[in-house]
Amino acid sequence: MNDAQKLQVTSSIMKLFPNYNQHFNLLLSLNEMDLTKTQFKALLITANEHTLSMSKLADRMCISREQSTRVINPLADRGLIHREIHPGNRR
Repeated sequence: MNDAQKLQVTSSIMKLFPNYNQHFNLLLSLNEMDLTKTQFKALLITANEHTLSMSKLADRMCISREQSTRVINPLADRGLIHREIHPGNRR
């Protein structure tokens, strides 16, 4: 497929799915903010919760607890979320 055909297909998709354009723009914004889709999903989930354990976050995101830690740590390092270690459950 040449570049002109790719452009035509992209244009057709955007006409068929107008909301796709919003999602595409969101993905571009995430790129500019240096966020992955998974990190953005974690931010959305945690924004609506006062406290949320890592295991509950992992369950809501349908990922492993280890993956949730890898997602959350960079966000905490950047100050985008506040992470507290539970004093009775430090593993």
